[in-house]
Amino acid sequence: MVQRLRANGVQVVGGSNPPCPTKLNPNPTKNLPAFGYAWAENAGVGHSHFKMKRLLVWTACLFLWARGAAAVERVLAFDDIKTTDLQANFQSDCVATQPPANFHKLQRVPTKRNVFFLYFDPSLIEPARFGKFFDYTFYIALAGANPPVWYTCGTQVYTQGAFLDRSETAHFIVHVGNAIDDGALDVPLHSIASRDFLEITSVTKPAKVDLSQSTGIELALHNLLPDQDLLVEPSIQATASHPGYWIS
Repeated sequence: MVQRLRANGVQVVGGSNPPCPTKLNPNPTKNLPAFGYAWAENAGVGHSHFKMKRLLVWTACLFLWARGAAAVERVLAFDDIKTTDLQANFQSDCVATQPPANFHKLQRVPTKRNVFFLYFDPSLIEPARFGKFFDYTFYIALAGANPPVWYTCGTQVYTQGAFLDRSETAHFIVHVGNAIDDGALDVPLHSIASRDFLEITSVTKPAKVDLSQSTGIELALHNLLPDQDLLVEPSIQATASHPGYWIS
């Protein structure tokens, strides 16, 4: 049906997108569009439609944002590891996924009440691009679920301290829906710091060197790792900074 109205001296034919008026009313409050409707003499009508449409747009955006944020869940949480020489912090984000094809080859750790299984492959640990943390991948499976319920948990591990790479026991909690359980696993930790772990100094400064005969140089070794024992082979070879100055 075609509806013909007259407003502001312009004939409007009914439709979803009426043409813009060629002659505006001197009163600016009467030049507001009504979003798909005929021009209204009452400017408040068009303004209320504008408010409603803007409100609907914001509501839709908030709904989409909330739905996207819900895709990432705090399913897996680790306690921090703190010893005298290292600290490790875990930050995990989990998403629902299908079981990995090779999950039967991964290291499997059950929780205390066997509610969940945590799967882990230490060979998949990778340093981050900018060297501030290490990327770990854990998988969580809900025991006995049909169909299977799995989560992939990308985890960033931040380590601090002067320590050699080693494994430490990490306590974790898994929470899926109303099910919650905890467990522990031995997780390898890698040191990001580039530092010396053994300090070597000369007993006498400067070191005494006998040019007429081979007498050796007496050195003092100091372990910089308080919680790590070091084994030093007795036969140590020293290389001179300027080998051209020396003959044997």
